Amino acid sequence: MEENKTNNQEEQKSKNLLTKSKEKIKDAFSEIPTTIKSNNDQELDLVGLFQFFANGVRGFFNSIGSVIGFLVRSIWWTVIYFRKFIVRYYILAVVAVVLFGGSLFAYKKLFPDYSSSALVQSPYIRGLDFIEEVGKLNELLVSKEYDQVAKILKISILQAETLKGIEASNYNDYFNVYDYMGDEVNVDSLRVNSLSTEMSFVISLVATDRNSYPAEQFQKSLIDYFERSPYIARRIKTDEEALKNERERLIREIVQLDTLKSVINESIIKSVENKQQTSTLNIAVKEDTKPSLLDNPLQVHSEAILLYKRTIEIEKELQLQEKFTFVSDFSPFRTDKQKPYLYGMYGGLFGFVLVFFFASLKDFNAFLDRKEKELSSKA
Repeated sequence: MEENKTNNQEEQKSKNLLTKSKEKIKDAFSEIPTTIKSNNDQELDLVGLFQFFANGVRGFFNSIGSVIGFLVRSIWWTVIYFRKFIVRYYILAVVAVVLFGGSLFAYKKLFPDYSSSALVQSPYIRGLDFIEEVGKLNELLVSKEYDQVAKILKISILQAETLKGIEASNYNDYFNVYDYMGDEVNVDSLRVNSLSTEMSFVISLVATDRNSYPAEQFQKSLIDYFERSPYIARRIKTDEEALKNERERLIREIVQLDTLKSVINESIIKSVENKQQTSTLNIAVKEDTKPSLLDNPLQVHSEAILLYKRTIEIEKELQLQEKFTFVSDFSPFRTDKQKPYLYGMYGGLFGFVLVFFFASLKDFNAFLDRKEKELSSKA
């Protein structure tokens, strides 16, 4: 009995172990579908994401296609309406084109604008300062303050009323000199530098009458205007003082050199009389004498000549000092023969656009009336 009981217990233990093993295996296999399901969910999420992007791209291209279609339809309907406009209003359009174009052409032919230009140098007012100074005169002309212009240029008000505009341009920009430079970096640096240091300018003048106030007379008035400038007067005074101080310094040096030349000549004469065979001269000089002159006393003569030439140049600069110089005078007033035709074309275009605007306004009003009647009938 005991043996049977022991065998039964062992069998029961074996069954329990087998049951536990089966449960573990079952649990292990039960986890596999869960992992696979999780991966499938991730794949489904990625598919949805790709579908979202694909729908966005499709919608983007559809929107572009819609826009292009809208533009094509708009252009097509515009062409159709323009054709209808020409058919219905061509007589009125032709009349407006001829009327406005012919009027502006005749006006510019009978009352043309005259232009003239000159090249000037302004050593005291440079760069943007000069351009702004001329710009002040132009602002007075644009605002039609002819009494102020007449006062500044010392001319009559009638003469001032013939002036239409005046402009100063940088010489390099006016003649497109920078176009030949090549390197954009160098061009920009040169342009910036010229805005502050440029001395050469092109002045352009536009007038409505070339006889009452000739360009030559305007040139004299402009010179007088700049010579009366307080800013230029202060700059000239400063330069004159600097030149005079340099001249006085050079004169003192020339006097010292003349004294030194006399000492050298006396020393040479004494050495010749005493028949000295030395290679150096015993010369007593001041402490401020240049060392180079002591090493080579004969250089004193050439140094004195150079200082004398410089004093002559300073005298010329003081006598010929110009505040405002015309490199080339104002050219005689001339007209642009193509301008009347250009104004005639602009006038004709304006007349056509004007008729088209009023015709479109009339048709749009008719469209609104028709819509109003349709809504009233439905109500």
